[in-house]
Amino acid sequence: MKSPNPEERDALHLAIEYAKKVNADIVLGTDSDCDRVGVAVRNLEGEYILLTGNQIGALLTNYIISHMEDIKPQDTVIKTIVTSDLGAKIAKSYGLCVIETLTGFKYIGEKIKEFESTGSNNFVLGYEESYGYLAGTFVRDKDAVIATMLIVEMAAYYKNKRLTLLDELNNIYRKYGFYSDYQESYKFEGIEGNNKIRSIMNKFRKLESLLTCFKDIDVIEDYNYQERLFIKTNHKEMIDLPKSNVIKIFFKDKSWFAIRPSGTEPKLKVYYSSVGSTSSESLNKLNQLRALVRDYLNN
Repeated sequence: MKSPNPEERDALHLAIEYAKKVNADIVLGTDSDCDRVGVAVRNLEGEYILLTGNQIGALLTNYIISHMEDIKPQDTVIKTIVTSDLGAKIAKSYGLCVIETLTGFKYIGEKIKEFESTGSNNFVLGYEESYGYLAGTFVRDKDAVIATMLIVEMAAYYKNKRLTLLDELNNIYRKYGFYSDYQESYKFEGIEGNNKIRSIMNKFRKLESLLTCFKDIDVIEDYNYQERLFIKTNHKEMIDLPKSNVIKIFFKDKSWFAIRPSGTEPKLKVYYSSVGSTSSESLNKLNQLRALVRDYLNN
């Protein structure tokens, strides 16, 4: 195993090899400090499909909320700004409140404390695309112990209905739209790399250049300036979140990408999300968007 990071398929390689021998339904693996968990699910061909953090989050959101007996308007799901909108769409369809935070689970923990202080909301679930989940207020950080228990319970529940997690995920897609997501990093080391990252972020703040390269932009959010720009009307509004060097660009078809420097590594991270009426349509949109961003980065 090269890395215990559940975002990487290699982290589950040995477990998947063993799962093939015993014909296991699912494979789970946490990182070393057990705050994140990855999941692979066996399909009809006997292959193990690695779920993304966004997919696991959507499944958990749907499972937890669908089993709530008494939903109140203050019941709340929290996600980060670089997390797919699928879970939020599910939560809103059940009448829950959805709140977004900056990247980093500490912001979700802060919201839990705020809710307890003000009584304004009731925390149900919080998650981020990088395989971190929390249900309930037992802890104030992502927790793979709680998440693993819920994922296993969820898998058993659907198995009793003769469904796999992949089956249920496809049911969710058919109901809410087919979402595709991806995250990639660009490494820039040293002082020269740091200057390159700064230059790229500045480039993504050039409105005229953006509108020339990317068609059908709907909204641009710049968290460094805490500003949201609606392209059609040229109207601006304040983003009620702390300053952060993140730019997020939404398109008219509800697809988006976000770009930010890593807080711990000499990398530039780009997050993508697309939605379509079919899986192939969503995936095609995702690949086209990735190609456009790469071209813009390199030119």
